[in-house]
Amino acid sequence: MLYRGYHAMNNEWITVANASRLLGVSKQAIRQRIYRNTISHRKDAEGTVFVRITGPNPDTNGESYGENTAYTEDANRELIDELRDRVGFLERQLDTEQAASAELRRIVAGLVQRVPELEPPREPRESPETTAPEGPPEGVEEVPPPKEEKSISWWRRKIFGA
Repeated sequence: MLYRGYHAMNNEWITVANASRLLGVSKQAIRQRIYRNTISHRKDAEGTVFVRITGPNPDTNGESYGENTAYTEDANRELIDELRDRVGFLERQLDTEQAASAELRRIVAGLVQRVPELEPPREPRESPETTAPEGPPEGVEEVPPPKEEKSISWWRRKIFGA
């Protein structure tokens, strides 16, 4: 008997994988037939399961293998077309997102170049008009003035954590 271009091997015992390929169904479909006991099967000492394909069986969901194969091929063709459509859609969406990302990077680069222009100019500190006494008042220790730290702009602190 001929199944999808293969001979049924004269009722020889074949593996589940080969049976699924010959019949054009999944391995799980063959395992379900084994579970329902609608296909001849046996297990060898190593645990490999073999099945025997003898021809169309009216007990297997009322379909012959030829009808099942044609249905499977049509369903596979529809699924392949659907997947191609989805892949095409996702590729177009990825191209759109990549273009948007490139535009955002260009805008950010332009803004980063302008940041020095946006910083307010530094104004020198005004000195007090009154003169301070020469030293601390009596009973007060002289505290050294705080070290003048280099002023870091707010955006450098945010970006570089400095």
